Amino acid sequence: MGTFAHAAQADELGALFNKLFNAVRASGRIKLTFDPPPAMGEEITGTLVVMVNGAVYEVELAIQF
Repeated sequence: MGTFAHAAQADELGALFNKLFNAVRASGRIKLTFDPPPAMGEEITGTLVVMVNGAVYEVELAIQF
């Protein structure tokens, strides 16, 4: 379930983004490690799922190496 599914109104979505920004800013950074490392030119795709303060956030991910 994505972030937009957690909000029925635009102001709720703004509040969710503020909470996410504040929680991520307070907790640091997200580090992704690929083992084995992808080859140069390879693209990794998928869904990144992060839980912040009990709320689950999902984002589609595409990284070009």
